[in-house]
Amino acid sequence: MRRFLSIVILLSVLPLASWNHAGAQQTDYAKYGRMATAIVIEDYPSEELKDYEYKGRTPAGDDQVADYFKFTVSENGKTSYILVRVTHSLKNEKLVGLTVSETVK
Repeated sequence: MRRFLSIVILLSVLPLASWNHAGAQQTDYAKYGRMATAIVIEDYPSEELKDYEYKGRTPAGDDQVADYFKFTVSENGKTSYILVRVTHSLKNEKLVGLTVSETVK
């Protein structure tokens, strides 16, 4: 129950995490941040999600960009960093690809 409550709180706070950024930028990557969060929660269900950070955007081809999100998760005292790369089209706002990589501390 505690884990479920933590996830609900995290998902409700994520859109506010970038409150100090420009409005256009917030709406720009917020949708993909929610996707990345859902993937991490699904791929690492037994691990506690401790931190979330938007790492930025890079060009990825014709009218496409890649947004990067870094998550910190822990299980049994072991900390792991999950980097999610979400590639999407700026033209039609459609998801093109999603890559997840893990680094153990």
